[in-house]
Amino acid sequence: MPERPTDDLLAELTGDLEAVTPIPPVRRTLSLVMAGLAAAVAVSAMLGFPAPGFAPGIPWSSPAFLALFAGLAAVAAGGLAAGLAGAVPGRDAVVRLGVRVAGVGALLIVATVIALALQPGGLAPRLPLAATLACLARAVALAVVPALVACVAVARAFDVRQRSGAVWTCVGAGALGALVVHATCAATGAAHVLLGHVVEPALVAVAIGALLGPLLRAKLPATR
Repeated sequence: MPERPTDDLLAELTGDLEAVTPIPPVRRTLSLVMAGLAAAVAVSAMLGFPAPGFAPGIPWSSPAFLALFAGLAAVAAGGLAAGLAGAVPGRDAVVRLGVRVAGVGALLIVATVIALALQPGGLAPRLPLAATLACLARAVALAVVPALVACVAVARAFDVRQRSGAVWTCVGAGALGALVVHATCAATGAAHVLLGHVVEPALVAVAIGALLGPLLRAKLPATR
């Protein structure tokens, strides 16, 4: 029986294999997420909204303000780490750490809001509802671009856990938008910060992630 050429054997062995979609590096994806946030902040500033560090009257000396800031930062970092690292084989420890960090941040936010609410008149609205909803809307608007960038990365890279990856990345991106709004808003009332600053990553981003991640996974052109 004549020997078959090696190239023919290799072609036969690999003929049924499917190409694997390359996993984008986490650092590059994070850089793109932060670039998207920076672009959204720049557009917001051009539209007349205050930019972080330049808004007057921000109570940086307030422990409650700083606690909320730290909590949102932890949710942002932990959510993005848990979501994006889940696409990389062998990074389960990073995913677990990200979930824990986001959980600690959420607990810090809840404890701070409760402390504000327990103050005399803490739950009384100090600002019109329209102002609170404006903060909520701006947080959502600032989170859209980084959330889309993160979801595209998840949709392209994840073979499993697409829904949880999309949820965590959008929670992190949503917290980034809320963090910017919190850093540019001088209001400290419990009702305002709860609805205007911290509800957005907890509810809106979860809904976006749950719906958008699998949709992107289905719609993006397959490379395999």
